[in-house]
Amino acid sequence: MQALITALPQPYHQRIINIWDGLHSKFNITQARDITPIPHLTWHISHSYRTGMMEHLRLLLGGCKLPSIKVNGLGVFPGTSPVIYLSIDTSDHLVAFHQFIIKSILPFSQESVDLYEPDRWVPHITLALGDTTPTIAEEIIADNVGTQYDWRFEPDNFVLISENLSGTYIAQASIRV
Repeated sequence: MQALITALPQPYHQRIINIWDGLHSKFNITQARDITPIPHLTWHISHSYRTGMMEHLRLLLGGCKLPSIKVNGLGVFPGTSPVIYLSIDTSDHLVAFHQFIIKSILPFSQESVDLYEPDRWVPHITLALGDTTPTIAEEIIADNVGTQYDWRFEPDNFVLISENLSGTYIAQASIRV
């Protein structure tokens, strides 16, 4: 699998690392950090991308007005192994930009993951996944009641990450915009 992400800038990169460290020490939660050790926002996931996608994006995004990313609090994707995440406001500009990105990279994508298609995408920053339970998710939410996540940043990079044989995602290519 491969994904197109934006790596978070400082100080938010370090804040996510600190949250992951806290989840590890309090709840023994590590899978989100272990799978993708780069704090990020995911734009799209595909089985694979054809060669040339990052160059195509670099040319396409030159001079483009990128949307501001505003984080506004905790969220949960429910299930037997809930995903805990930081929610991102879905401004009209962000939604339109995501649609633009997806339309631009689909010719390079082989077997897209449906959850990242424009009509299903929920922009977020993953804090915990895979090694959670509904009970642990409730405890994490309770532990963070009152925590302010009023973060705002401008994306300045796109990174292509690929899953290696151990199941960890590593950066393969990146562009600055």
